[in-house]
Amino acid sequence: MSRTTNSKSSSCHSQECTTTECTPLPTYRTHARAVQQARCDQLAPQLPLPEFDPLWREFEDLNVVLAMHTFPSREALTPEWGERIARTRGSGDGLLFTDEAVVYSPGQFLSNIVFSMEPSIDSSEALGFIFEAMTWLTAVLMTGWLDKFPRLRAAVLESNATWLPLVLSRSRNFLDLYAFQRGPKVRDPLEVFYERCFIAFEGDEEPVYRMWDHYENVGLWSSDYPHHDAEDAWEALELMDRHKVPAAVQRKLLGENARRLYGIDPVTVVTERIEQYEPARLPW
Repeated sequence: MSRTTNSKSSSCHSQECTTTECTPLPTYRTHARAVQQARCDQLAPQLPLPEFDPLWREFEDLNVVLAMHTFPSREALTPEWGERIARTRGSGDGLLFTDEAVVYSPGQFLSNIVFSMEPSIDSSEALGFIFEAMTWLTAVLMTGWLDKFPRLRAAVLESNATWLPLVLSRSRNFLDLYAFQRGPKVRDPLEVFYERCFIAFEGDEEPVYRMWDHYENVGLWSSDYPHHDAEDAWEALELMDRHKVPAAVQRKLLGENARRLYGIDPVTVVTERIEQYEPARLPW
């Protein structure tokens, strides 16, 4: 869908659940043309903007989930968007701290810096996706964007979850601190997130299990398969037991929350762990 964002929509009915990237949405209804009319190659920072409203209305009408998988951009902010931000800020002649449109996406900025150093490695998997997700969620919560679409459900995917309490608390604190500068009142970010959103975590994210009460009703276990750092559910069970996560909460994190989000029924596929398994070694 874009170089900045891999946004997915999921449509689920009873036991059937299909996931599709947003690009095919115009085949569903006319209003989804907002995707084609907008600059999709720089979509992520612009998702909350008014020109995309018809798309999210369509999500509401179709009862699908906005499943957000952010991705580092491959290019700098264009002068066109630099001017738009400047006009919005009221200055009319520049961006924050500069008069040039030199803004990068957070993940892209991190990768560029690391690539310029030794050893030159790709840092996007370590923190790039996390920075992008934190930025997207902060923008959504601090603008009150979700309240425009009262039936829309959102999920933050494939960007870890340990950072969630930090973003929620910082968004709430600074909305309160600078309330005198705002026009319309924005609802408490904690209230909005726990009412409308979910977040995926990886099986080896031990801080999630240590702070399980923050994730009990919104956490979605994910294996990250087929990536090389994928883990099975058995590791998650072991770690949750180690950190004394209550059994009822374990059931929510490992499936009940996901079923509630997508409206699907449970299916038991695996009941025992495979012992002494060694994956095939690829030639490279």
